[in-house]
Amino acid sequence: MDKLMSDSMQQLYKWLALMTVLCALLWSLSSWMSNRNTLPIKFVRIEGQLTHVSKDSITSSISNLVESGYFAVNTQQIIAKLETLEWIKKVKVSRVWPDTISLSITEQKARAYWNKVHILNEDGMVIKPELVGMVESLPQLAGEDSKSVEVYLSFKRVNASLKEFEQSVVALSKSAHGSWSAMTKGGVSIAIGSGEPIEKIVSGIRLLSSVNMNVLGRIKQIDMRYPNGVSVVWKEDEGFNKREMVNKDMQLAKS
Repeated sequence: MDKLMSDSMQQLYKWLALMTVLCALLWSLSSWMSNRNTLPIKFVRIEGQLTHVSKDSITSSISNLVESGYFAVNTQQIIAKLETLEWIKKVKVSRVWPDTISLSITEQKARAYWNKVHILNEDGMVIKPELVGMVESLPQLAGEDSKSVEVYLSFKRVNASLKEFEQSVVALSKSAHGSWSAMTKGGVSIAIGSGEPIEKIVSGIRLLSSVNMNVLGRIKQIDMRYPNGVSVVWKEDEGFNKREMVNKDMQLAKS
């Protein structure tokens, strides 16, 4: 019995000794990996199509975060820092053995100007980058920031509905009181009023096209805030009365 207990104790001591050695090795390995001087990052690789943000601005914004080791560098901090830059939408960070950090950058895509001083991205969200030097030809949308997605989606739906008339709008706005207005690519100003802008614009354009297929090119302004038709202001050189009503019976009547 004593010999059996002695053998068991020896096995236990060996097992404890082995565990102690393994724990020491793991601790040493962990300390080595977390050391900022272990395999220091020497290179930052940037991938992605960049139009509005430069590689220099990206690297300078995270310079203090990559002054670390291959294992110690905090990739989540890098992502959080870069996604504060206005033109950057999404960032993926990966390590490339033995001394490189790779950044995959997705830029915001500008889809419209917003209130003339900001930008809407492809989701209709407001971004507020520096616009100096930006000369892109974009639609002009406007409204309260909380309504940006609504205005952007309405703009896209209006243009989709106007394709059958070979027309499009290049500006759309919604006031704080809920009143809509627009401008066509041909420069026709449209007062829409409250309610659903898509239905009103399409019905008004359809009505005017029914009167004369070429009538839209002669119009300066359209007021769609009437229950039984639309009011039009003709261009000065068209020879028509300055303002006339087109009712739902497709008749012109002086306003």
